[in-house]
Amino acid sequence: MKLVAKTVGKVVIEVTTNEIENKGFEYFWDKIRRTYKVEDYDVHSIGASKEEEKIIFIELVSKKLHE
Repeated sequence: MKLVAKTVGKVVIEVTTNEIENKGFEYFWDKIRRTYKVEDYDVHSIGASKEEEKIIFIELVSKKLHE
């Protein structure tokens, strides 16, 4: 898992399908939500890379910008 981008309004995290298969999606999801709290961020999208479908991107958006 790695942080791809972080701006004031958005966070993009990359996880590979191999990592998910080895540790489970819940492991990564819990780790993400400990860092980027549900009170502060909404899930904008979760999807595979167009170039490499073994890479999953999780995009979170800040709730503070939408208030």
